[in-house]
Amino acid sequence: MADFYPTGMDARAAWHENFAAQLPALAAKYNILAAVLAEIAADNAWMQYWVAARHEANALRQQLTTYFNTIAGSDDKAPAPAAISWSLPAGPPAEVPPGIETRVREIARQVKGSIVYAKADGELLGIVPSETTEIPLAPGTPVAPEFTLVTLAAFELQATFRKMGNSGLYFEYRHKGGNWMPAGTLINSPGTFAVAAATPGVAEQIEIRAIYLLGNEQVGIFSAAFPAFIAP
Repeated sequence: MADFYPTGMDARAAWHENFAAQLPALAAKYNILAAVLAEIAADNAWMQYWVAARHEANALRQQLTTYFNTIAGSDDKAPAPAAISWSLPAGPPAEVPPGIETRVREIARQVKGSIVYAKADGELLGIVPSETTEIPLAPGTPVAPEFTLVTLAAFELQATFRKMGNSGLYFEYRHKGGNWMPAGTLINSPGTFAVAAATPGVAEQIEIRAIYLLGNEQVGIFSAAFPAFIAP
């Protein structure tokens, strides 16, 4: 059965932002205590901060890979990589206890179990499963896939993603200043594909993008271009 609570990192942050914004207006109707509203606000602040921090950490992983492979590699004429400089985003929120998902599900059960429950309220809060959840996309639908990349040996990249009801993801790559070229099709996550280096045997920074596949047809739209590092 479809579930209202999202699994993707960015989707979960967006869901909590909406839930925390809409719940206070319905608190009196559904007897939501002020202390519970404060918990939900704190949970949302934690979620927004740490999702952003995870994005920063993913960017750092690419920096570290580039730094390590440049210094440890065989090209002694390579330009020195940028020094690693990273810290957590400013203004971390107060720590919250484990169980954010459990807390919001308890509130959802309380709201839906009320004799005054209205489906419109559930939709406003985001606690009604979307009819489009995990439904394959139609061609041209303005939805792009989300994925993460890990650098492997032999110029391979490992991609982790969700198909969201589609058949898989089609990946493309480009060298700096170059045209987009096919990188591979993945139907299982995680999956790997290899990218040909511009100079055989030499590590480099490239860009990767992806689009959903339904059968052999591209659906949705291409993701933004993400930096990736390939190495021998």
